[in-house]
Amino acid sequence: MAKKDQVDALAARALAEFGRVDILINNAAIRPHKPFTEVTVQEWEHVRGVVLDGALYQSGRILFFTGHGAFSGGSGRVHVSAAKMGLIGMARSLAAEYAGQNIRANVVSPGSIDTRRDNPEWYHGRVPNAAGIPLGRQGHVDEIAATCLFLVSDDSGFITGQTIHVNGGVGFY
Repeated sequence: MAKKDQVDALAARALAEFGRVDILINNAAIRPHKPFTEVTVQEWEHVRGVVLDGALYQSGRILFFTGHGAFSGGSGRVHVSAAKMGLIGMARSLAAEYAGQNIRANVVSPGSIDTRRDNPEWYHGRVPNAAGIPLGRQGHVDEIAATCLFLVSDDSGFITGQTIHVNGGVGFY
């Protein structure tokens, strides 16, 4: 996602196969944990490239993804939080710039979702759970999918430039 030529090739293939693209879900991310003073320029650029720059190369009815950590911050995640918060600014600006063309851009910010973790080292041995979630449980992938479906449907036609927190009531932003 950080390489424009690869994103262009992906878009061309999708257009060739489907004829058009109506909805874009931008969920590319990497989340390495490292103290800020140890992050190299190359690591900073790689995270920014995947999370933020990759979003620049795409267009349409747009959904970006961020997460609770972008809002709360976290040790060893400066580069990830900065890139994710950049997506919020990008979504708001795209929403303002393209509203007249009926192109909407929004952000979904999932909380703790009950899924298998491909990179358990991101959690430093702490298994995600329902602790601190007012609803008393982790979310389900179907709840995130339903939110996304709503945001790309005509039912949300008057919603653009917004961040929807799907997190069981954590941190009410």
